[in-house]
Amino acid sequence: MAAPAAVEGPAAWVPGWTGQCSGCHETDGLFSHPVGVAPSMSVPAALPLVDGEIACITCHDDRSAEAHLQARQNHSPLLRIPGEGAGFCCQCHDPRSTLRRDMHAIMVGRAHLRWPQERDRADLQPSEVPEGAPFDPDSETCLSCHDGSVASDVGHGGSGVQFGPTRRRLGLPGSHPIGVEYTGDPSGRAGPPLKPAEMLDERIRLFDSRVGCGTCHSLYSKRAALLVMSNSRSTLCLSCHDL
Repeated sequence: MAAPAAVEGPAAWVPGWTGQCSGCHETDGLFSHPVGVAPSMSVPAALPLVDGEIACITCHDDRSAEAHLQARQNHSPLLRIPGEGAGFCCQCHDPRSTLRRDMHAIMVGRAHLRWPQERDRADLQPSEVPEGAPFDPDSETCLSCHDGSVASDVGHGGSGVQFGPTRRRLGLPGSHPIGVEYTGDPSGRAGPPLKPAEMLDERIRLFDSRVGCGTCHSLYSKRAALLVMSNSRSTLCLSCHDL
C-alpha cells in the first residue's frame, strides 16, 4: 500500500496507514499481535483490513487526530469498537475454538506484551507481582490452563512451579522454576551463577525481578515452544546462566 502524502504541521495526521503508526510507535513483533498478515478467520466489518491484511488501524481508530492525541495523553488504546481484553479479542478469535492461537488470545487478552520505546510506562511493561502472590499475573494466566486439564501440565516441585515434562518422562526432576527471584549474582553464592540483570538480552523479561513464564516465552513468538529466542546450543539458557 503506497504511503499517503505527508501532512504538514505539528499535528500531522495520515489516516489509514500502518506506516504512519510506526513513525511514533515502536512495536516489537516478538511481543505484539502480528500486522501485515492476512487473517485466517472471519473479521467483522467494524475492524477494517488494509489490502486484505491486518494493520494497526484494524483494531485502533485512526479517524480523528484529536481523539488520537487525547488517547495518548490518557494511555487509552483507542479501540474501534467497545470492549477490552478477551471481550475485544473475541471479535475475531472464537472462544469455543480449541486451536492454540484462539485459546491463547482469549486467555491473555493483550495484543501488546511490551512496547520497547516506552519503558517508563507501567501499563506496557511485564505485569507486576501482587504483594504476597507467588507468581506474576501473566504466569497465573498460563498456569490456569497448563495444569494438565486443558493444556500440557508444566509440573511442579521444589521452589515454585517447575517446567520440564521431557525431563520428568526421563525420571529427572523438572527443569526451570518460576516465581523465584533473579539474583543476577555471577558468584553463585545465592544460587546458580547468573549474569547481572542489566546484561540480559532485551528479549528476556523479568517480573519485579522474578522469573515468570514470560521470561522465556511469548505467545507471539514463531519459535518452537513459543521461546523468545532459539535455545540451540543452550543459547537461551546461557543468556542468564553464567557457567
